[in-house]
Amino acid sequence: MWLFFIFLLGCVGTFVYSSSAFQNEALATGAAIASWAVVALVVASVVWRAVRGPMIAISPEGLEWRGAELSWAEIQDVRLTRRRVLIVQPRNGTAVRIGGFGTEQATRIHVAMGHFSQATYARESA
Repeated sequence: MWLFFIFLLGCVGTFVYSSSAFQNEALATGAAIASWAVVALVVASVVWRAVRGPMIAISPEGLEWRGAELSWAEIQDVRLTRRRVLIVQPRNGTAVRIGGFGTEQATRIHVAMGHFSQATYARESA
């Protein structure tokens, strides 16, 4: 949500200062460049999160993420850390960290794990 307000602020700055930028007004030029930079960085952040962000599917059959899939019988336990990183410990193998979820995503994961999880599940309190 905060990213939207930063984007909106950047757009307002872009519209206000772009018309008088590069006309021997240092403040307007600097503000226009900064506003365009904010807009570009927010758009790049959204694209980066969409392409590289953590994605997970929780179903009655098990967990699926980025091409990997484990049934509940293959999972020993699952933890959701304070930093909103999901740690999946398979019965055989090393733990997998799926991380960087937002607050809303972590809440949805917690609710879904409560509904579907057949493995031990714990969420660290904040």
